[in-house]
Amino acid sequence: MRIRWKLMILLLVIALVPSLTTGLIGRISGQTMSRELVDDISRTLVTIAYSQLEDIVDRAVAMLERDRTIISTAVDIQAKSAERLLAGDPVVSGRAYLDSEFDDPATPPPGLVESPAHSRYDETGVLKSMHVSYDVPVIRLSPGIRPEQAAGDLARLASMIDSYRFVHDRHPNLILWQYTAMNSGVQSAYPGHGGYPEAYDGRERVWYKNVIDTGIPQWMTPIIDASTGKLMLTRAAPIFKPDGSLVGVTAIDISMTQIIKILDIPEDWLKGAKAALSLLLPNSETGEIELTVVAQQAYTHTERDWETEVELEVLRSSDQKSFDEMIADIANGVTSVRRMPYQGEDCLWGCGPLVPPDQPNQMKSGASLVIIVPFRDILAEVALSETKVRQRLERQFQFTGVLLTLVIGVVILIAFLVSRQVTLPIQRLAQAASRIAEGDLEARAEITRADEFGELGESFNAMVPHLQDRLKLKESLALAKEVQQHLLPGKPPDIKGLDIAGRSVYCDETGGDYYDFIHFDSFGPRRVGVAIGDVTGHGIAAALLMTAARAVLKIRAHQGGDVSEVLGDMNRQIAQDTPAGKFMTFFYLELDTAQFTGRWVSAGHDPAIVYDPTSDSFDELEGRDVPLGVDETWEYHEESRSGFDEGQVILLGTDGIWEARNEQDEMFSKERMKDVVRAKASESADVIADAVIDAVRVFRGARDQADDITLIVVKFVEDRD
Repeated sequence: MRIRWKLMILLLVIALVPSLTTGLIGRISGQTMSRELVDDISRTLVTIAYSQLEDIVDRAVAMLERDRTIISTAVDIQAKSAERLLAGDPVVSGRAYLDSEFDDPATPPPGLVESPAHSRYDETGVLKSMHVSYDVPVIRLSPGIRPEQAAGDLARLASMIDSYRFVHDRHPNLILWQYTAMNSGVQSAYPGHGGYPEAYDGRERVWYKNVIDTGIPQWMTPIIDASTGKLMLTRAAPIFKPDGSLVGVTAIDISMTQIIKILDIPEDWLKGAKAALSLLLPNSETGEIELTVVAQQAYTHTERDWETEVELEVLRSSDQKSFDEMIADIANGVTSVRRMPYQGEDCLWGCGPLVPPDQPNQMKSGASLVIIVPFRDILAEVALSETKVRQRLERQFQFTGVLLTLVIGVVILIAFLVSRQVTLPIQRLAQAASRIAEGDLEARAEITRADEFGELGESFNAMVPHLQDRLKLKESLALAKEVQQHLLPGKPPDIKGLDIAGRSVYCDETGGDYYDFIHFDSFGPRRVGVAIGDVTGHGIAAALLMTAARAVLKIRAHQGGDVSEVLGDMNRQIAQDTPAGKFMTFFYLELDTAQFTGRWVSAGHDPAIVYDPTSDSFDELEGRDVPLGVDETWEYHEESRSGFDEGQVILLGTDGIWEARNEQDEMFSKERMKDVVRAKASESADVIADAVIDAVRVFRGARDQADDITLIVVKFVEDRD
């Protein structure tokens, strides 16, 4: 049988049998399949939702407990600072600014800036940012108190700026207000601000009274902030004189908005989900234990009168049995997820107990996080999928009849007209492809037709020379990469008192980053030179310039002299041999471990970073010169430093590290790099270098590396004469 007949029969079978089968059984099975699909997806989504909600609650509870501990510690620090000031004579460290001066535009205190984190509604109902000062605190005198009546406390509280700033700068996104009130009627707050109501007296506030009554630190149920009208959670602690008498209270406010922000609720659930911090509190009338909401997003939406008592919501469900079981879980400290109604709607409830604070007040009574998600949001994707499936089935049923008629005629026509035209060119292409696969790059497909098959044959034949060129280029690039990698140090020098490591990761086959170590045997066993450079761009051109710079440095460094002279000679040579527009940033550092000193020149390169684990501080070795190859006549300046000590770490890197971006287009940043160094400072230089490179790779995720990455780590170790 001829192939055209075979092709015709094959096409008829392929086209008609599935279509007829679909048409006969499609309408019968379509609805059943749709229902089963929806049921399966629904069951799967519900199962996933249970697990996902439990994970969300567990993570959120952990973060809330972390923030609770942070704020408790911060308030204790404030209290200790105030007690130290009370123990001595009042010393005015700077001028005290009253709240009236913050409210008067004619007497603005120093450092007044607009703060989006601190906002309130104006007379027209528009939410506007407040003006606050991070340079000075504000002093508020209670009604009837004159400055001269409480001059000692006024001077002491004005001097708490260092304590406030120390606490705030470590947790700026968590802390809203810090304040301290004395029984003399003097109150200071940070950041400094105005907006206090005329009748405001800190001694009348619940946070002051509760702590004064009990004499112990404690968390408060939500209160309304007098300056912003917003709902706050407050942690307060007592202040004692050296004789043990209680003379004041210090506190920190956290906004409800900041508390709710930590919840990682899926986007599909956000519209209908409810998240709340709750307590098990007795009803004031019946004594029945109720799940009372003390913090939720709804509390943050409006401004309230600062003197009014907050009306807290009570959570309930019509499924009393399941609700009572959840209350028991909260009381027993167990995380659980249950399905039960909320306000008449089928919902999924997740609850997680919070670790009780360390004081005997109501905030330890069944403190928990509760997240309620309507099932309509969980199954919204299922409902949409069900509608789409049904619509598609209907369209398919309508189209099948028309399609069957057309397919028969088209298939027969194609079988007679195309069989030979299709098979012969394809056969010749297959033969030529087989020869190429066997290594015969001279093979060609002989197709001499003036149609698409002819164009395909011409394209196929034209492809082979290009393939040859690409193979040659790939071999050349591989050789260039191998050569360049061999130019980098195989291992760091063995210098007494130093642990050294270097890494370089190119984004192309060849790169423009460079690092090297110069061991000055002729100048003594305790001296070493460390060099790092970054050529503009990357690829072959950058690799050539890098190679030239390496050769010049190797020759010139061993001739001796100041490092500024070494860089000057390198610059002149590179400027003469390099075309305009091409240059290289360079950092050259010579270390003497006998004296524990260093001298360096930075030719336009980022400063080296020095980390001292003893003080947990970072410093930089900066320079002030232009890159190599920019100005042939430039005179370079040598910098020096002494006093390096055991355990200190020096990092020299290229911007491919801190400018690496992730899939959200965020930069890795030097701060993240410093965090890695801080965490690994006790390890070897190799471990530190690998940790930084790994951190960049993990941060970048699926995004391709866009620039070369080079890093040198030098750690001072115990090995002195």
